[in-house]
Amino acid sequence: MAIAGLLMWRVARRLLAPLENLEQVVQQSAMDLSARAALPTSRADEIGALARTFSSVMGQLAERTGALLEARKIAEEREARIHAIANHIPDLVAYLDADECYVFVNQAYEQRFGISADKIIGPTPRHLWGEDHYAKVIRPHLELALSGELVTFDAEHPYENPPVCFEVTYQPAWNGTADTVVGVHVFARDITLERQKMRELEQKTLSDYLTGLLNRKGFDRRLASAMEQAEGGGRAMALLLVDLDNFKLVNDTYGHAVGDKLLITLSARLRSCVRESDAIARVGGDEFAVILEGVSPNAAERVAEAIISATSESCIIDGHQIACGTSVGGVLNWFGDGYTRNELFLKADTALYASKHAGKGRFIIFSASETTSRNSGSRPTSI
Repeated sequence: MAIAGLLMWRVARRLLAPLENLEQVVQQSAMDLSARAALPTSRADEIGALARTFSSVMGQLAERTGALLEARKIAEEREARIHAIANHIPDLVAYLDADECYVFVNQAYEQRFGISADKIIGPTPRHLWGEDHYAKVIRPHLELALSGELVTFDAEHPYENPPVCFEVTYQPAWNGTADTVVGVHVFARDITLERQKMRELEQKTLSDYLTGLLNRKGFDRRLASAMEQAEGGGRAMALLLVDLDNFKLVNDTYGHAVGDKLLITLSARLRSCVRESDAIARVGGDEFAVILEGVSPNAAERVAEAIISATSESCIIDGHQIACGTSVGGVLNWFGDGYTRNELFLKADTALYASKHAGKGRFIIFSASETTSRNSGSRPTSI
């Protein structure tokens, strides 16, 4: 019986050996797909059929795994290329998730804030830009983007020196079915220099080429702003028109070059008679306008007197002693007067006309309740 049992064990071991070998190859194939080459696929029995079936399945799995690995490699290469491009862009590029946390930032963020990208990723714009800027500028636009709206806006940072301005775009990032916003792509371009050039160009279009004062276009814009401020703030503003007396005689006697230099000199004197917050414009050949904001009638009179006094002093131009003098007409615009810009200008022009015909070298200021007229005292009568 012992011998029979031993024989039966040896027979069973011989019969089970191919199956054990198949099990080992299958286990190795789980770690290394190339191990399937050792499968006994040439056998003509059930083990061979099982090995061939398993080899076919592993072959298909190997093909799919290879395709997935290749796709992953391509995706990683694309991601690295996108990151490289983003890091070479001087603009701020970032991605925020639905909780407004930074998931990706380019190197421009590191350069701007002076901290590594690893420390920026995780926090929110509230922490990075500050509570005040987040509440006033970022949050309203970010909420629109998270609701699915493409948002572009300009964000100024006046607290920086010099002030910085960005053109910011928030682009919603949708999920695969495009029914849920899962994040926001952020693009911010520094347009500080562009804004500065635009303002300089605009300033040139609003400035008089000869005197550097406001021109008629700049005057109209500043007058509209002053009248709006007066109505909104309940404070009076004044418009003074200043006309040079006998200026035509200067041009006829000494030529236009001397006349231009006289205009430049008198423009500088006008500046010395007003506050920095006031505006002076050249609205005609020898006619100027002064806009005084937040003034009383007495203050307007003092400015008119100062203008007449300053411009009555003779000056030396190209060896010629020239005295010209001015006449001033003005109007006070009180809260609730309801003047339009044209009406206010015409009223000041009427006051100027009255001043010149009353003897020149004087000022007349109209207001809703009274008219102030005063002679400046001695007035130059010759050139």
